[in-house]
Amino acid sequence: MLTDCQKLAAERGYDDNPRMDSASQQTRWVLKPWQRWLVIAALVVFAGEFIWCGPMRALDGGYDLSMIYSASMAWRTTGNPYDSELVHQLLVANVHPTRVATDVPLEPSLYPPTTYMLMSPLTWLNWPTARAVWMLINVAMAGGLLMLLGRLAGLSTRGDRMMMLTAAILAMAPLHTGMGVGQISLAGFTFVAAAELLSRRGRPIFAGIALALGIGLKFQIAGPYVVWMLARGRWRTATTAAVTTLGLLIIAGGRSTIAHADWLAAWTNHITAFTSAGAGGDIHGPNASQMIDLSYPLGLLLENRQIVGLIAKAVVSAVMAALLIGMFKNTDRRRELAGFAAFSALLLLPIYHRFYDAVMLGPAIAWAIVHLTTGAGSTDDASAPAPRRRWVGYIVVAAWVLMLAPGAAILRFLVEQGHIDPAIATATWWNLLVMSHMVWAVVAVATATTLGACRCSQTNNNTMRQQASNRLN
Repeated sequence: MLTDCQKLAAERGYDDNPRMDSASQQTRWVLKPWQRWLVIAALVVFAGEFIWCGPMRALDGGYDLSMIYSASMAWRTTGNPYDSELVHQLLVANVHPTRVATDVPLEPSLYPPTTYMLMSPLTWLNWPTARAVWMLINVAMAGGLLMLLGRLAGLSTRGDRMMMLTAAILAMAPLHTGMGVGQISLAGFTFVAAAELLSRRGRPIFAGIALALGIGLKFQIAGPYVVWMLARGRWRTATTAAVTTLGLLIIAGGRSTIAHADWLAAWTNHITAFTSAGAGGDIHGPNASQMIDLSYPLGLLLENRQIVGLIAKAVVSAVMAALLIGMFKNTDRRRELAGFAAFSALLLLPIYHRFYDAVMLGPAIAWAIVHLTTGAGSTDDASAPAPRRRWVGYIVVAAWVLMLAPGAAILRFLVEQGHIDPAIATATWWNLLVMSHMVWAVVAVATATTLGACRCSQTNNNTMRQQASNRLN
């Protein structure tokens, strides 16, 4: 027996269970034998690369996690995770006990207190154990994200397209880098994907809680999806997420307030310091090439940081508003996936994001696989996109190729080793086009998926008008 919510979800095209959708069985897309073996070989290679560059590297790395770990310990013990002196002492004592304190760097933090509250259970473990546990959690999150993306795309877990998606995601260097440094971006976005699937399946309360956990872990990753939920008419999901997030913030901030820690002012100072000259968020700093938002290439042309930020936010906000308005009240599954992918890609552009945050392009890769294979070799060729529209999927594939390696980091290493002429390395065109290639890849993905969502909308509307005309006739 199906519940009312499941029936509603099935009517709207959200139920991808092949046992309840005979049409999906009829249109199942399969590879030719030689193609399947090629994909299997790629999957084996990329899985080995993932293990070596992700989990294995995480056991010896964890640079970002070490700072979160130390700040979370400060939150648990004294209530103030923004006390730089205390956090640095904890970092040296627990993570780098054999190093001189002045040789251990500490960057200003952008994370809200909810991050440190949710990560604080790790601080009951010693650093090597905590690092290993977080590595295992990240591996589980990677597997969970793969399954969620497959469900959102309507793929069979045993199908060829799911195998292609698995290989493509495991090959992504942003995934490897994030796991290697112990980042929380993967966990944050996995909760976002879970919220998206749950909200489609008619589970708004659970979806809101999942989204709130993502927001609590990393606000700049998951926070904007409250707007997405509102724009899609999922009020209960958005409301639940907002209320739950507020509750988490009250608990996390209340702990600091009770301990008489002026955490709000300290957090504000950290945010200001992070974007100051020479800091991690400096768009003119030495690490700016690792950013994948528009601030880096725009910063090469404009000196004023405020103007750069305003231009990036204004342009992306306009495109995002057009996307959301164009998708209003549309429940077509393919268009829903394209819109979710476009929204995720656009979110990377207006505010600070680093290379590892590109895991948010996972939905775009899933959409491209569906877009390029729907109707090809199936029994329902009428559902295939017109050839003139396939090129938007190939744009995503081309951008994915650029994600197979940390290009900016490799190029920077070559410059430091003297393998690239300093005259070239300091040229504006080099930094604007070559070092910023990942930014332009994100722009390309955002453009392609936005066009895909709009074109799917046009096709869907034309089909509905044609069906209405046929009924009248």
